[in-house]
This record gives sequence, C-alpha cells and structure tokens, in this order.
Amino acid sequence: MKPEERKRAIVEAAVECFSKKGYHATSISHIIDAAGIARGTFYLYFKSKHEIFQFVLDDLISKIRSQIRTIDLNIDESPAAQMRGNVERVVLAITSSPEVAQILFNEAVGLDKETQERLKNFYAEFIEIIQSAIERGASFGLIRNVDPSVASCIALGGVREIVIQTKIFQNTNIDSKSMIDGLIDVLFGGIGPKLSEGY
Repeated sequence: MKPEERKRAIVEAAVECFSKKGYHATSISHIIDAAGIARGTFYLYFKSKHEIFQFVLDDLISKIRSQIRTIDLNIDESPAAQMRGNVERVVLAITSSPEVAQILFNEAVGLDKETQERLKNFYAEFIEIIQSAIERGASFGLIRNVDPSVASCIALGGVREIVIQTKIFQNTNIDSKSMIDGLIDVLFGGIGPKLSEGY
C-alpha cells in the first residue's frame, strides 16, 4: 500500500472510532486496531491522537468549504437559487455519512481552544459568504433590505439544525431535501407580512 493510501486508511479508521466512541474514549490502540496496522506505523504519520483528530477535522472542513460558491449576480441563476445550491451542497457534504456530522457537531465542539478556533474560522467564512450575498442582493433590489449579519446567522443555524436532526438525532420523519427547501423559502420569503414599527 502506498504511503498516501495508508494514511487515508488510518484517517478513515480514526473517523469511525471518533464518531462511535467519542474523542475522549478513543485511544490510539482503537485506531490502529480498526486500521489493522502496527503502532509504529501510526507514528510514522501522526504524533498523537490529538494530531490525527485535528487532521480529520481540517479534512472535513476542507471538503465542506469546497462546496461553497460565491454568489454571482452576473449570471442567469438567481441569488436565491445560488444560495440554495450552497446550502444543498454543504448539507449533502456533511450528511454524506453520520460520522462526519457526529465529529463536526458533537466531538469537535468545546474540545479545546485550537479546535474551537478552527470551527470559528470555518463558520465565520460561511457566514461571510451568505452575508455578502444578502448585501449584494439588497443593493440590486433583488431581496428585502434586512440585517445581513442576523440573516446569515439564521441561515447557518438552519443548516446546522438540518444536519443535527437528520443525522445525529436520526429523525426519520424529516427529509433533508424538504428541510433545505423550507429553509430557503423562509430565508427569502419569511413567514408573514413585514412587521410594523409598533410590533
């Protein structure tokens, strides 16, 4: 097996262990047993459990980041359709396996400052893209003039909850595609008429 293939096999074994056992309950022994390798082989690629977890997290974030497109107002596709595409691609990337969702939204949260910073930067990047789309759309009169920072946080929260409900809680009564459609509908259509000043 080539070095890169071996490394990928170790990473996949780590993903399985972290998602099923949790970060703290997983040991290097669990990972090398799952990968079918010797302990010395593990240390050729990673110095510690923490290092391989950070690699796993960075790998997952990179895959998700690659699915996000900047909203382009110079093409025929509407901003709403482009944003829907972003949401759909991100959700599909995260929900491609329950293990991915489990690591991103359970194991990585609150683990340590380094991990929190990685998650913070990723979420900030996602929010910035959504916020930019809202600001540009409003400037062209394509969407209502709302607070872009609030709207972008709502969008991110919606994506997170779709993943949590369908993959972590495994709520089979909820279809992820329907939830994506509903999220986009609420984001661009709201749930009622514009509120008056005296609400």
